[in-house]
Amino acid sequence: PDGAPSEKVLYYTFLNSYFHTGVQNPLDEAIISFRPLDAGQFRKVDEIPFDFVRRRLSLVVDDGNERLLITKGAPEEVLSICTSIERGEKTDALSPGDRESVIALYHEKSRKGFRTLAVCTRKLPRDRAVFSPEDEQEMTLLGLVTFLDPPKESAGESVRALAESGIDLKILTGDSELVTRHVCEQLGIAVTGVINGSEIEHMDDSVLAVRVKAANLLCRVTPAQKNRDILSLRVQGHTVGYL
Repeated sequence: PDGAPSEKVLYYTFLNSYFHTGVQNPLDEAIISFRPLDAGQFRKVDEIPFDFVRRRLSLVVDDGNERLLITKGAPEEVLSICTSIERGEKTDALSPGDRESVIALYHEKSRKGFRTLAVCTRKLPRDRAVFSPEDEQEMTLLGLVTFLDPPKESAGESVRALAESGIDLKILTGDSELVTRHVCEQLGIAVTGVINGSEIEHMDDSVLAVRVKAANLLCRVTPAQKNRDILSLRVQGHTVGYL
């Protein structure tokens, strides 16, 4: 949480990715392949799958002595379920200052183009085998995991070719605004406006129609919100392709 390298953060993140059975994504593949680690002492007990509301994924594992809940996900969502923070061998209550410093570190990484997840954990009773999102509470923040995900070398050429063809480009992403802005800078995309999923959630169709036409970055949006954005543009008479 203070920005220093941590083997424990790496290992707990590895356990979460190694045991989960949902759709594998590039972040999980990167975690598993980054360095060979051994999960042999642990067995999987249960899984609380990722969804686009919680924006986090939890695994329950047991090493024969302890049963642990390990959660990774969007830093703001992980922080919302944490009440303590671990630094080295010491665990303290998570203060407002701690939250601010972790968010500042997360934003610093995002501005540099790093996709970032947070990781937290807590001990669970060993007499239970089934768990739910309600168990994601009173957790201990371990730290952050960052990923470099640069655009393909050919992406800039594609962006220019679309512009020359009279095609407007809008980016709809689950990533944060800061990361997306960094990618736009790398590709030479001028930002005309930004809408976040939390805003779209409270917009009626008439407001969304105005905002989605003007903005070209739609960040932290869910699949359902992406669909709503596309339909809004189509209703306004635009031909919309989606990749």
